[in-house]
Amino acid sequence: MTTAVFDGSFEGLLLLAAFLHASRAEFDEVSDREDNSSLFSENIYADGDTRPNYDGIDIQKLKIVFLANDKATYKTIVRHYIETMDCSQTLETNVKLNELEHIVSREAHKYKGFIRFEMTEVGFFARIAPKHDILPLIAPHFWERFGDERVIFDEGRNVAAVINKYGYRLMSASVDSFEKHEDEQKFEKLWRRFFVSIGIKERANEKLQQSFVPLRYRKFMNEFSSTGYTPPEVA
Repeated sequence: MTTAVFDGSFEGLLLLAAFLHASRAEFDEVSDREDNSSLFSENIYADGDTRPNYDGIDIQKLKIVFLANDKATYKTIVRHYIETMDCSQTLETNVKLNELEHIVSREAHKYKGFIRFEMTEVGFFARIAPKHDILPLIAPHFWERFGDERVIFDEGRNVAAVINKYGYRLMSASVDSFEKHEDEQKFEKLWRRFFVSIGIKERANEKLQQSFVPLRYRKFMNEFSSTGYTPPEVA
């Protein structure tokens, strides 16, 4: 199997796509990691001399799709680039791109409402565990909305969006836990009490509730926990 390898960046993927188009090299997979799983594995790389042509390419759309961060997505982007350059776009590739853009954008939209900041010893802090790399999409929203110092940490990718009044930046990070501010603990108890008090027991509908707030989003939403979230201990 032949794997086309790039450096993990969006720019690197387009550079690889331009090389594959120009060289007409055959490939089976596109990945940000080499495949050395067997003696028959082959890796190919961009030579660095070919530059992407952006004519007819919707860069903003591809940047969103890229955040899905998996090999199938990378291959779809490369296929789209090659087809666009050859003026031979296929319905299959375009449908995949539209679906991926919708999935990533929808998850980012949901997290804008589901993120819960808490006051800690280092300031306002929030954890998320999204399926896709959505921090670049949601960080601008919280900077424009609050404009103060706060951190959103993607625990699955060990990346944090550090926000202040001047803007935001994404950086690699490793976070275990922070001590909650005393006032934060009080407000969390009040919020959970309010959340329970407005519910009508006779009209409870767990299935409907889960359709609006799926279980995977609730990990860091304190209204769905009586104790809040404590990171698991590392063995």
